[in-house]
Amino acid sequence: MADAQKQLFAPSKTESNRQICTTAQCEALGDDESCDILIFPILAIGRGVNIVFTKGQRKLDAAIGSIYFLTRPHPSTDDMQLLYSLAGRSTQEFDSKVFTEAEDLSAIASSWHQSRKNLWRSANRLLREPLMASRLGSDLFRPFTANQMVAILQTIGRGMRNGCPVAVYFVDAAWAIQSTKDKPDSGRDSMLVQMRIILEECVNHPDPVIREIYQELYGAFLTPLQRIEGVIYPESLRSKEELTDEEDFDEFSQLLEM
Repeated sequence: MADAQKQLFAPSKTESNRQICTTAQCEALGDDESCDILIFPILAIGRGVNIVFTKGQRKLDAAIGSIYFLTRPHPSTDDMQLLYSLAGRSTQEFDSKVFTEAEDLSAIASSWHQSRKNLWRSANRLLREPLMASRLGSDLFRPFTANQMVAILQTIGRGMRNGCPVAVYFVDAAWAIQSTKDKPDSGRDSMLVQMRIILEECVNHPDPVIREIYQELYGAFLTPLQRIEGVIYPESLRSKEELTDEEDFDEFSQLLEM
């Protein structure tokens, strides 16, 4: 399984010339005219790896024009990343909590113990049951989706290098299972809907500085999500102003290269 995460399959125009390349070799595929399709596990291409044209009129432009997510990503059953994230979030929330002069040491200790108790409740649940999206409650499905978003957005970003447009297709019905039944998907049913909810909350943050940072980082991902075809959003999201079909890439942010 470890080798599968590292190797990429690059089928060429002739079956006899198909080849497997490593993550370190895939950056050279931008100038390889014999490569039409690149098949890889979502974690095979990490941060800092760019597949771009290195010469010609499209120098530094993304060489990937279409991205197909054949399955909805899901961590292995023994993955601990969600648990680490919950522990980190809980720690940060307690560290940033402001206690007043009216609260003595006993009150602070009580708050600390309650914070640990809440975290242990979530951790105990994750450790007792297999990590399955369908079995997570709404309180855990959100951080679960947020963790998976990192790899999803990084993969999409491979096709956006130098401000290039990219077509993204979510093939697996599990991305929005209710929409396949002509029913609205909720933030609990669909990872795509939950991704949109998370990003919209980010770009509408009450702090203007943080709001602008989120807009620069994630605005280019949010606007396509707001009008993705085939997903039936709940009324609360459909009532929001939808964008036009034409995407303007003139205001490209260099932050997307990070």
